[in-house]
Amino acid sequence: METFNDDDQAQQLKDWWKQNWQPVLLGLGLSIGGVLGWNSWQAHKAGQAELASGHFEQVRLSLAAGNLEAANDAQQNLIDEFSSSAYAAQGAMSLAQHYVEANDYASAAAHLQWAAAEADDEKLAHIATLRLARLHWAQGENETALTFLTGSNQGAFASLYAELRGDILLSQGDVDAARRAYQDALALSQADDFAAAAGVGRADLQSKLDDLAPAAPATDSAAADL
Repeated sequence: METFNDDDQAQQLKDWWKQNWQPVLLGLGLSIGGVLGWNSWQAHKAGQAELASGHFEQVRLSLAAGNLEAANDAQQNLIDEFSSSAYAAQGAMSLAQHYVEANDYASAAAHLQWAAAEADDEKLAHIATLRLARLHWAQGENETALTFLTGSNQGAFASLYAELRGDILLSQGDVDAARRAYQDALALSQADDFAAAAGVGRADLQSKLDDLAPAAPATDSAAADL
């Protein structure tokens, strides 16, 4: 059996190092670089989020102070620099709320439409879409409102879409279609994670359905006696 003393082992290590030092150092460099790169990216993201938060806060404070021009400027900065952030969508919806209260429905719709189309946050996009539909409904634009409530990508908000669709259909006098929409909403509210977590008003939905229940057919008293 071949034996090795300390000198032999040291020489073997030197020989191995001569052959492998480049890949070893390269691998070590890539590992360290990956860690440093990840930390740098996380720091960049945190910095960007802080900047976006600052712009949104400016929107909010400007609206509270009645400075609509400053609010719109801050929102434009959000759109220009951080359009994919949740802050941009939240800023748009804050401005939309202001314009609704000022009876400027066209400007409100424009901000809601931007948020619905551009928000990366799915929850905010759905909220903006539902508010946009309600805004058109409030203006008597029922068919336009309904166009925002159709589609297959409603996710956990499907029950809210169906309920609002029922409300609009009922306001048009289409009782049967409204009943079907409420039935869909009630079924979806039992299945949707969001609806369950938010405690979507199943009692209210059931009440709406009960109000639309078809009247029981009249019973002929003579036949009843047979």
